[in-house]
Amino acid sequence: MTLELAEVNERPTPPDIELFSLVFHGPAAPRLPQQIHHFEHAALGAFDLFITAIAGDDQGISYEAVFHRLLKKKP
Repeated sequence: MTLELAEVNERPTPPDIELFSLVFHGPAAPRLPQQIHHFEHAALGAFDLFITAIAGDDQGISYEAVFHRLLKKKP
């Protein structure tokens, strides 16, 4: 199945935390379950990503992946 990257959302955080989400759009069916899925991209290569459905209608389903990490402190 092909998913299209539709949005990159940065969230406000303290300076030592990075938080953003990616929203993908896919077809209305089949609906992918909330779990880790294998992705392949021509430039990025192959990787696994946890996604969950966040919206859907007759036109398609939107999925989100959330990234959250502590940044290394600068010496």
